Amino acid sequence: MHEAAFVENIMKVVSEEAEKYHLKTVKKIRLCAGALSCVAPESLAFYFEFASKTTPLEGAELMIEKKPAMARCADCERKFEVGENLLMACPACSSSKIRLVSGYEFYIVDFEGE
Repeated sequence: MHEAAFVENIMKVVSEEAEKYHLKTVKKIRLCAGALSCVAPESLAFYFEFASKTTPLEGAELMIEKKPAMARCADCERKFEVGENLLMACPACSSSKIRLVSGYEFYIVDFEGE
């Protein structure tokens, strides 16, 4: 369960930033998770709820925006969304010369506090 490590890092970064801006509590944390990042939102939320108890992040709303996996064709330059099947071909020209350009990312977008 790598979600526990993700939660620890999220909490560390947000706590340090909240302290820098003299925030006493964090109300909302927005995350971006690529479709191929292997992050289970339910597990992330579970670990966050448990780990944030008795911290300034306790009770914060964890919002996870899923970002689709995207690829670009080397032949026709078309950018397209990758489906569940990773054996990909360009939907425009059927070329197999494609490159993933997004989908593995996982990062903190922003957070709100007071």
